[in-house]
Amino acid sequence: MPRSEAVRKRNTEACRRYRLRKKGIDAPLQRPPLEERFWAKVDKSDPDGCWEWTGSKDVTGYGRIGFRGKTPLAHRVAWYLEYGEWPKETIDHRVCSNPSCVRVSHMEDVSLRKNILRGENPPAQNARKTHCIRGHPFSGDNLYRHTNGGRECRICKRASNAVYRRKAAKEAASRTPYAGEGETE
Repeated sequence: MPRSEAVRKRNTEACRRYRLRKKGIDAPLQRPPLEERFWAKVDKSDPDGCWEWTGSKDVTGYGRIGFRGKTPLAHRVAWYLEYGEWPKETIDHRVCSNPSCVRVSHMEDVSLRKNILRGENPPAQNARKTHCIRGHPFSGDNLYRHTNGGRECRICKRASNAVYRRKAAKEAASRTPYAGEGETE
């Protein structure tokens, strides 16, 4: 850290302590430890239910807390405080699906794919489908897999292709020939 920046930080901290002391508040030199700050923002009033995060939240409802110059998700910090290490994968709220819940017993360390498929989003809904919209099963020889991972019913795909070919043939037959085409002199 350059000297001028270090001096500025020290002066800013000194000014903050001076202003607080002037108001009669004995200002601590450092912030309280993470664990103390974290649990002060958790509502444990429901012993069997969720432990609600009462601190700041992002637009999706997940809690945030300042830690080492960043603002990680509160439920990931709860995991860190419980197990002493950061989760290896994505944290899934398997019990409650409540984004502001920080109770570790309601969470599970799972892959991103598994977390997405447990949700109610369109990819999860499509992955749970066992039959196409016409009732044909998505299994065995009737299952067509696209290169992007999508699935399609072969029976419906054949029917759709047949309709397309009939329509294309009908269009080709109804086209008028270009001027000079088909005329003989």
